[in-house]
Amino acid sequence: DIRKSAGEYQLVIPKDTKKDQTYFLSSIPKQSLRKVLFPLADLTKDQVRQIALRENLPVSSKPESQDICFIPKGNTEEYLREHLSPPPGDIVDQKGNIIGAHRGIAFYTIGQRARLSMNWGRPLYVIAKDIAGNRITIGERENLLARGLMANSMNLFTESLPEKAYAKIRYAHAPALCRVTIENDCMMILFDEPQEAITPGQTVALYADGAVLASGIISEMIG
Repeated sequence: DIRKSAGEYQLVIPKDTKKDQTYFLSSIPKQSLRKVLFPLADLTKDQVRQIALRENLPVSSKPESQDICFIPKGNTEEYLREHLSPPPGDIVDQKGNIIGAHRGIAFYTIGQRARLSMNWGRPLYVIAKDIAGNRITIGERENLLARGLMANSMNLFTESLPEKAYAKIRYAHAPALCRVTIENDCMMILFDEPQEAITPGQTVALYADGAVLASGIISEMIG
């Protein structure tokens, strides 16, 4: 939703928090908020369906789309393989030893369970991706934890950020309490508790009092 406070327009979490899209919308430029309308912000998804049913609209019973809605049958890997054809590459451990092969770096994400041909007797996870070298590094789940991150391409909705805020590092991530500082057009975010699977290239969105304060693109983890 859009809220006006003290002459400023704010992007705020809607009534239906289960369908909150503010994480994805956090890159909207501040100056554009005055031109944006969200007519369904005060309604839940169930209420919208009831209105559609009452008006005999065919979408009233349409199944919800999941993941990337325009991909046929929801098969993301097949779509990427057809349009990108990513080449296979090496899977390495934290010492750089080659221990397997991946089927294309685009098919993996930080935090994903690594499935190898050999049984290592314990779960292993993707902890880093080297795009230029086409290599994936795997490790223990504890290796996914980091105490902070750096972010660039900042989008600020307020003139000054509070000392404490809540940061969301992916859509399904529960916002985590953090400290934020800005230096040389970059945000440094340090969490009160280490967070799992911080992923360079993903958006980080900052919140306080139900409103989006800023966003940026994660450039690196801070161990």
